[in-house]
Amino acid sequence: MSAITLQVSTKMRLPQIKKTMADKKLIDEVLKAHNQYRALHQVPPLSHDKHLSAHAQKWANRLASADLFEHSDCRFNGKTVGENIAMKWSSRPVEYSGQEVTNEWYNEIQKYRFGNQHQPGCGHFTQVVWKGSKEMGVGMARDQKGNIIVVANYYPAGNMLGDFASNVFPPKGGSTVITKQSDNPPTERSNSKQPGFFVGLEPGIRQCGESRSVSTRTVVEGSGSNRVTKTITEERITKADGQVIVNRQEKIVTG
Repeated sequence: MSAITLQVSTKMRLPQIKKTMADKKLIDEVLKAHNQYRALHQVPPLSHDKHLSAHAQKWANRLASADLFEHSDCRFNGKTVGENIAMKWSSRPVEYSGQEVTNEWYNEIQKYRFGNQHQPGCGHFTQVVWKGSKEMGVGMARDQKGNIIVVANYYPAGNMLGDFASNVFPPKGGSTVITKQSDNPPTERSNSKQPGFFVGLEPGIRQCGESRSVSTRTVVEGSGSNRVTKTITEERITKADGQVIVNRQEKIVTG
């Protein structure tokens, strides 16, 4: 008896991202919104750096093409950079203004207690107003589902452990402005007809050359008694020597 082995080769087609990128208008809007908030917190304005924008654009393209939403390793030309990410989606075509995305990050101020050190869930806000950051870049991509992803990189990086009190200051007059973006809090990959927003739970928090980022996403499957809600939290730690440690935790709720 003889055996015949057939070898079949197939070509995989990677998801195509739409040819979208952060144009000058979006970059100017993001920069203007950041500097308005920074002036409110009495810290110097940021300037735009085209190399940081090119770097942010590469990561935005990566997230869109791979259908991911997570922080990068926050490294650029051998240096650590700060990073904020955000996503907006809708069942109909939408746009994402620079003011809108900056508001999403800044609105974490309502959870922040000034004078203290790092507080979970506030890292996007603290990076926006971090005194020591001087330059920023912006990237944007739209994935095959129409989701819009925005990435901002900052140098020098903010959110350095031990330095919060000397870099994050209360707003002038003590008044806090919260901009309402949506009546309904978003869940990841929502099928709602209303636009939704999602920001990474925590950008990198750094100490002694080590960076740490935490991302959380929620996936809902089924309905009624067959409804399953899965909350996935991933902690990514990059050591000073380049070693990467990923800790993953899943919480599943049924019904």
